[in-house]
Amino acid sequence: MSSDQNQQTSMPVKKAIGITIVVIVAIVIVVVLTMLLKVPMWIPFLGLCVWVALGMSFELKKIISIWVSAAIALVTGYLFGHTEELGMGVLVIALVLIIILIYCMISGTLTFLFNIATGIFLAAGTAEGLVIDIVPGLKGLLFGFVLFGLLPWFAVSAMQKKKNKEE
Repeated sequence: MSSDQNQQTSMPVKKAIGITIVVIVAIVIVVVLTMLLKVPMWIPFLGLCVWVALGMSFELKKIISIWVSAAIALVTGYLFGHTEELGMGVLVIALVLIIILIYCMISGTLTFLFNIATGIFLAAGTAEGLVIDIVPGLKGLLFGFVLFGLLPWFAVSAMQKKKNKEE
């Protein structure tokens, strides 16, 4: 294989700088919005990372699946972190959810509810020192779902409709 075949096609510098500036401005806007809405900043950004890692699918079912899985994981993490105040019964519920998650990931069943997004959010949501408050956590999920789920889906859907009309 020659070195020419090995090299990636690079973007023009001006275009790359422009896109970088737009991305930085967008991140600043998201950070400010999360602070104003008092939602945990890591939740929407982790959802964005999961979405990108899973291939940036613009299928609504897959987008919803990521955020539903995240909600299950955060509730499970919440239950693990609040056993003292809620009682040991919630620990049993959390453990059952973990067993279902493991089974579903191994067997490939119920993947709409239990998938890699569940595992990633559960790992983050049970990190040492991180205490999940259910209301801000759910607000963070809703914010992330709208911002990094529905808005990209609407944008792509609108572009596809426009493209179809032009043809």
